Amino acid sequence: MTRPDSETIPPFPCLCLDTAGFELHLGLADAQGDWAFTHREGVSSLRTHSSLLVPLIRKGLAESGLAMGDLRALAVSLGPGSFTGIRAGLALARTLAAFGEIPLYGFNAFELIATGAWYLEPALDLGPARPLRIQLDARRGFAYRATLGATAEGFHWLEPPCHAPLATEPGDCTDLAADSLADALPHAVPLSRMQPPA
Repeated sequence: MTRPDSETIPPFPCLCLDTAGFELHLGLADAQGDWAFTHREGVSSLRTHSSLLVPLIRKGLAESGLAMGDLRALAVSLGPGSFTGIRAGLALARTLAAFGEIPLYGFNAFELIATGAWYLEPALDLGPARPLRIQLDARRGFAYRATLGATAEGFHWLEPPCHAPLATEPGDCTDLAADSLADALPHAVPLSRMQPPA
């Protein structure tokens, strides 16, 4: 897989948010693109994302030695996931981006995890003959699922994103559940193909 063009990578320092599910992910990348602060926290209700975000951002800025005025971009998850969670992250990110007059980028969780798998898990041996199936927990035995094929040019959809029963059969693909890359997930953010949300 070729590295994404620099035009698709947000400028640094950058604040990254993922509020699409029952785990909140927050990361602050410094001017060199290295992670100065990351936080991962499980929540019992998606409605608590809004109350947690602002204190966590303040904590992250303080611990990383950054101020809001130092940020050059914000990145936020566009799902798939809960409408309530995505709305909370996107609303705050849009407000901060407008206030700071900085660009806002959106990322697709499947593409982000796939990129993270390629760069951070070379032992997965991904390639044309070994597609990647990603499942994100949607609760009650269901998952947000997609299957991607890997080529030298990057990933392409073999199974478009869908909401379906959790697949338990291994099949002829490499399976990744959310937890298997949860710790590495924030580190994939600057490598994902991001586009400004509509």
